[in-house]
Amino acid sequence: RPAQPACRPAGPHLLACPLAPAKPQGAVAVLPCEEDSSGERMEPQRETRATLQAAAEATLAAAGGATRTCTLWVPGRIEVVGKHTDYARGRSMVCAIDRGLVFVASPRDDAKLVVVSRGAPDRLEYALTDCTASVELAANNKGWAKYVTAVVNFFAIHRGDAIPPLTIALAADLPQNAGLSSSSAIICGVAAILAKQVAGSPALSADDLGKIESNNLVGTRGGSQDHAAITMAKA
Repeated sequence: RPAQPACRPAGPHLLACPLAPAKPQGAVAVLPCEEDSSGERMEPQRETRATLQAAAEATLAAAGGATRTCTLWVPGRIEVVGKHTDYARGRSMVCAIDRGLVFVASPRDDAKLVVVSRGAPDRLEYALTDCTASVELAANNKGWAKYVTAVVNFFAIHRGDAIPPLTIALAADLPQNAGLSSSSAIICGVAAILAKQVAGSPALSADDLGKIESNNLVGTRGGSQDHAAITMAKA
């Protein structure tokens, strides 16, 4: 079982906490770092949570979203000790960090769930009148899209929840493929928004979130230590 995160506990509902006042919070963009003329990776500008929220709201508006009704801050995480040990009954020590993602959401007037990310060309659309077909179609997507699809699959097909029409937009200063659990953060954020919007939806545990990620849509098998750090530790 994963060790207790090496930071102050914030309870199981960190994702639903209001955004804190702005302060410098990290240094990388949603997409992989760009390269300069010499081919070296460049460090993007630092961003505050307030800046990330503004970027997420601008992305929401560009996607046709109305006034936001939900805002979430989702941190990344680091592994201090114990890589791939939690699901093998080993010890691990993980901690949330002050870099992450801001999600905003607004209702739609059609039967679609739309998810967009600042700087990403993909616009993910799921027809809520036939989620099974939408998930099967989206399952061929690569990159960040497959993590969103795994969440939709869990709610609409595995649990049979009636997902309301929403537009969800996100902006991040957490780098991809840097070992900071950007993929788990996407799953935690989208799942938290849907859990808040679906009537009567029970709260999701870190174990539930780990199971969402450990399926054929994502293609990985693992434990829930990343999701525990993201949802139970204070960044």
